[in-house]
Amino acid sequence: MPRSTIPFLRDPRHFQLLFLGGFLLYGILALQWDVRLGDYAVLLGTALGVQYLFIRRHGLDLRSLKSAGITGLGLSIL
Repeated sequence: MPRSTIPFLRDPRHFQLLFLGGFLLYGILALQWDVRLGDYAVLLGTALGVQYLFIRRHGLDLRSLKSAGITGLGLSIL
């Protein structure tokens, strides 16, 4: 299978972020989930913040923040 020349298409985490974000928005807007933006902000902020701390501590690449975003969105949907 040939690799895409479009950088966005090379990382499947981009699609996961889009779909999870879309599901969350669909749940809030169409299914009228109880919207507690503070809860969503805490979940996403904690997932991204903890990942960022470990990235800085171990000198890693910031691209792993995408995985933390996926985790935070997944927890928000639960």
